[in-house]
Amino acid sequence: MAVTIDQAYINAYSDNVHTLVEQTESKIRPVVTVTKEKGEKIFFDRFGALTVADVSGRWQDSVVQDSAHSRRMCTTVKKQAAVSVSDLDTLKMMMDPTSYITTAMARAHAKEFDDVVLAAILGSAATGQTGSGTQAFDSNMQVAHGSTGFTVAKLNSGLKLLEANEVDVDREELFLLAGAGAIEDLMADSLFTSFDYQEGKVLANGRLPKFRGINIIRSQRVPVHTSGSVYRCLLLTGSCMRANISSDIEVYADVIPHKNREILIQAFMTYGAVRMEEALVADILFQ
Repeated sequence: MAVTIDQAYINAYSDNVHTLVEQTESKIRPVVTVTKEKGEKIFFDRFGALTVADVSGRWQDSVVQDSAHSRRMCTTVKKQAAVSVSDLDTLKMMMDPTSYITTAMARAHAKEFDDVVLAAILGSAATGQTGSGTQAFDSNMQVAHGSTGFTVAKLNSGLKLLEANEVDVDREELFLLAGAGAIEDLMADSLFTSFDYQEGKVLANGRLPKFRGINIIRSQRVPVHTSGSVYRCLLLTGSCMRANISSDIEVYADVIPHKNREILIQAFMTYGAVRMEEALVADILFQ
């Protein structure tokens, strides 16, 4: 009978964890293109730009181009968060979806997902038919810090880099990943808060509107520069990154017989990310 009661609590706990994962979703997940292919190594094929040729007469030979096919590889990794519960009363308390342990487990997976994607934005991408090649981040897509804070002028410089690469900013959805320091710098820039650029009062409620069509995403996990004293914002398109989630959140709750029937709660996710094209992201540095 006791075992049946344990399982009832376990099932309720699992349902609460699933709900909380949706409520405390990562900041980056809505930004990237997500696929759900199974496997450890996931390949994404790319096709480059083509040109056109004039047809100046009858019976002219066609100009056949070598299709610019290439490939990027994403490696998925299984991630785990685990908590043990020592008595049934504590387990009953955790059925409340506001439980601090349940919330912490969901947030841990959300933050780890963000870190994996952020590392892939700036890291080397696996390339080639088998993924054995590498492509480093393009240093030409970086805006120098210039010993100044984050300003509208720097944001415009990052946008200029994307436009120079013929990114269709009128059709592509754009995102700026920015930490607290960058947001406060923007709030102090009159160009950002001016009615000429915004539809409402930016400082009235603290919510961040679009600026030049760019969605501004608050993220305190954007990595600092290797120098340690230089910070960054990342401006990218929605198609810049691919995140493959081979297995979304899976929750298991099991009795450990030899541990006085403690309950082991484990939450797993399996995912990875890869940058699809260097021309679609600008690394904007500031101090």
